[in-house]
Amino acid sequence: MEQKQEGAVYSVRDLCRLTGVTRKTLFYYDHKGLLKPTERKGPQSSKYYSSCDLFRLRKILTWKRAGLELQVISVLLEQEDSIPVELLEQRLSQLKETQRQLVHSIRLLEQLIQQEQQVHP
Repeated sequence: MEQKQEGAVYSVRDLCRLTGVTRKTLFYYDHKGLLKPTERKGPQSSKYYSSCDLFRLRKILTWKRAGLELQVISVLLEQEDSIPVELLEQRLSQLKETQRQLVHSIRLLEQLIQQEQQVHP
């Protein structure tokens, strides 16, 4: 359904529909300086976004799904030409440690359940 061209202009509703974000999230990203509207029109100063803004929002959402915090995403967006790989590697390390801890917790719970089932069949 997304057939708009390079010079396309998207309303808040369009952007929300295309990306699945809520208006509240979009306005929050604006407030935090992550995604500012390209222009404002009309008596209510409605916000409109460009194709570049849509691309930027999709990057934000991808990084957010990867578990990056908004502060890190802000840094990544500032350095668009060369993403500091060390930031991504740091997050990957954190996630692997979380995974290790979860695997340990799962094994421990499985052992506890097994012990309990042996005591109280």
